[in-house]
Order: sequence, then structure tokens, then C-alpha cells
Amino acid sequence: DGLVDEVSLLTDIKQENLRNSVCPIKLVLTKLHKLGFKIIHLTVKLLPAWHKILEALKMRVTTLPWDVSTCWNLTFDMVKYALRH
Repeated sequence: DGLVDEVSLLTDIKQENLRNSVCPIKLVLTKLHKLGFKIIHLTVKLLPAWHKILEALKMRVTTLPWDVSTCWNLTFDMVKYALRH
């Protein structure tokens, strides 16, 4: 298939540095993913509260896109939405 695991080509120290530098990003994405899931699936409590917050801020009432872990476009959309809100 022509794919190369670039990380495996790094030294152990560089692999560890890479993991450490990516960890905060992974944590933020995980939290956004969980928040999106809760807003969408706990519609009785969180969704109305989210809508009230957006209305109070005079923002268009929308919902955080909830991504699929293998779909990068949705992950990008989720991060872009979070940065705007």
C-alpha cells in the first residue's frame, strides 16, 4: 500500500518527545468529542442550556459537530466550531 510509519523511523527519545508534544492536543480533542456527544445526546438538559448561552451571546443557535474518530474533516469542523464559540 506504500504507507510508511514515520514514527517508527525516529529514535526512542524523539518518539517520546513527539508523544509528549501531541498529548495536549489529544486531550483537547477528546474533551471536545465528549462535549459534543453530551450536548447532542443529553437533549433534555444540555442542549437547551447550550441554546440559551448562544442566544445570550447573540450568536446563531447551532450545535457542536460531533465527529467520528476516523473522519478528519469532521474533526477539523469540530475544532473550528469550538474556536469560534
